Amino acid sequence: MLLRQFRIWRCSRVATSLLLVLYCGRAFASTDPVVIGRFMSAVAQGQQRTIRQDVRARPQLLSDLSRTGKTALQLAIENRHLVTVRALLKFGADPDQSAQGKLRPIHLAVISSQLHVLHLLLREGVTLEARDAHGTTALMYAVRQDNELLAKTLLRAGARVDGLVPGNWSPLMQAALQGSQGMVSLLLQYGAFRERISVYGMTAAQAAEKKGFQKLARLLRPDQGAVRE
Repeated sequence: MLLRQFRIWRCSRVATSLLLVLYCGRAFASTDPVVIGRFMSAVAQGQQRTIRQDVRARPQLLSDLSRTGKTALQLAIENRHLVTVRALLKFGADPDQSAQGKLRPIHLAVISSQLHVLHLLLREGVTLEARDAHGTTALMYAVRQDNELLAKTLLRAGARVDGLVPGNWSPLMQAALQGSQGMVSLLLQYGAFRERISVYGMTAAQAAEKKGFQKLARLLRPDQGAVRE
């Protein structure tokens, strides 16, 4: 009788231990919101020691989202912490990860004119043609800002010079509309198609002419009629 009771007690202890192991395993796998908040705060402030300790203890933090729906990498770029960006990528942060509706790391780097961050992302194999919620590429953002250095960096890395955004609108059309002669020359150098017609019925030359950039319009005007694609 005593032997039977001992066996029952021992089995119950083993079962309880197994349940505790399973529970602790699940608790460890799902990151606590408080832990995420502390980690994101450390990232925003560039606290390297805390970042290093937290990531080593919980690698999942690299893909967790803050309360505002941003990854640690996005926060680091927004706060212009180059050292933190480098560290997060080294730890294995996904250079392409973004929550729905948020700008991707490559877009943030271009919009904030962070050339060194862009180089780090390119080194990690970031998707050059990634689009934001509005269908805009990193190259188009560089053109809109008239940042020839960033645009050239993207083009050298393999970005499509004629990558279109909604409206059949090309980087060349955008540069022409802005009167950015240097950008226009750069895009043409990389083979931009000057005869494309947007859904608004304009070529790049007509976009420049509409804004009064006559010299630029002459540079963009093709020898033959425009072809709608």
